[in-house]
Amino acid sequence: HGVAYFAFMIGFLNGKFLTREPAKISVFDHGFLYSDGVYETMLARGDKIRLLDAHLRRLKKSAELLGLKMPWSLAQIGQWVKKTASLNQSDSKQKQSNQTPSERNLSASGGLINKSPAWRGNLYKFKELRIRVTLTRGANKFDFLSCNKPTLCIQAQKFIPAPQTVYKNGVKVVTVRCDRLLPQAKSISLLPMILGRQMMGKKGAFEAIFVDKKGFVREGTTTNVFIVENGALFTPKNDILSGVTRQFILKLARKINIKAKETDFHVNCLYKADEVFITNSLKGIVPVIGVDKKAIAERKPGKITLKIMKKYDE
Repeated sequence: HGVAYFAFMIGFLNGKFLTREPAKISVFDHGFLYSDGVYETMLARGDKIRLLDAHLRRLKKSAELLGLKMPWSLAQIGQWVKKTASLNQSDSKQKQSNQTPSERNLSASGGLINKSPAWRGNLYKFKELRIRVTLTRGANKFDFLSCNKPTLCIQAQKFIPAPQTVYKNGVKVVTVRCDRLLPQAKSISLLPMILGRQMMGKKGAFEAIFVDKKGFVREGTTTNVFIVENGALFTPKNDILSGVTRQFILKLARKINIKAKETDFHVNCLYKADEVFITNSLKGIVPVIGVDKKAIAERKPGKITLKIMKKYDE
């Protein structure tokens, strides 16, 4: 099986830890040729990977929807994710060490690191990481029924958070007409996202929200959507990717006595909502103060949104 956890400067491929440059995937891989794969992204902070188990369960569900074989247990993948994160994170113990970053990693990996020609003896390490797990059908000829040698890739990069002004002042979003194919799977086939992000870039928006041909709100290019009406929380139910953070927010809201319901709503409800916010695993909860040309919540984060944000950050 093509197993790789390619990290920011160090990773693992077929039994050996590698620096970034020699980590390679075949040009015949279905992920490269046909976008035939699924993925998850998550946040690693210190020794914690937020909602790791939920992300891995969704990875498995997405793989099943595409008929992708996953020969590794979720527990095994979880251990690889944690190892990738630990090899790329800084901590107080490492700061006190006299070893160079490369020496520390060689020790941690049992000396199995393959040095690339570009090796310079230092590995960048960060406290917060963006982790991406990608599973593809591997090099499988023109066969979409079997999955003989799947590729598993785990990457870590420095996490760059959104500016604090995003959370303090809120953001503007735009709507885009789009019906996604099999949105329940987190597929690496991301054409709708690409077109949506091109649109939001042209209009200077923070996010683009997909609206289907009947006018119902679905989700953002990388986020889920919530609205607040009369103190209650609503989020679309059908034809969406059920976000891991979305599920967490629904449970959190009910825990702090905010009525929360999954139900489909028209774009007009989005325009007229008391409050709007979007969520994902890396950005957390982002208040929305404008949709297209419509002002939301007097163009400032709403009370319910702020209450949930405060609880989420605890």
